[in-house]
Amino acid sequence: MTLTRSRGRLAVAVAGIALMSGALLTACASSSGSGDGASGSGGGGVSNATFEQEMTAWTEKFDSCMRDEGIDVPKRSSSETLDLDSLGIDGETYQATATTCTKKIGQPPVDPNVPSADELYTMQLTFAKCMRDAGYEWDDPAPPSDAGAAGTAAIEAGKYDEKTLEACAVKAGFGTDQDNG
Repeated sequence: MTLTRSRGRLAVAVAGIALMSGALLTACASSSGSGDGASGSGGGGVSNATFEQEMTAWTEKFDSCMRDEGIDVPKRSSSETLDLDSLGIDGETYQATATTCTKKIGQPPVDPNVPSADELYTMQLTFAKCMRDAGYEWDDPAPPSDAGAAGTAAIEAGKYDEKTLEACAVKAGFGTDQDNG
């Protein structure tokens, strides 16, 4: 469920990381007491064998809800991103509608290979410190809690040096390979 814009692929990747880490922290926190998933690091949730199937089903439900809410989302696979420019909407409209749909259909399944909420928080802290060390104003993220994560703000394309974003993302352990597009 990564959001993309036409320019600044790296900034988009880091923005996607920021948005997804907020969503994943929320998903991890909301499923942590269920007892249904795996325990320990890796986020829990569904097994490796079923994650892709569950994510495909969730994406279909999510996209259907988005269409019901008035956003013309094209048919896509669970690994394809949504391009806000081609959808003709802004990030705020998308986020409000995505929140509504997530409340209706539930959180996405949690990839068992994704870092735990605490691991993601540590990665976000490392990224924030790296950005501050590079001279940017960058707040630390809110720590994970039972209520989920406060989330992180999207990164505006062109506002930050892409090499700095990439270096900080790599230092934090997010990785930035762009082989999927």
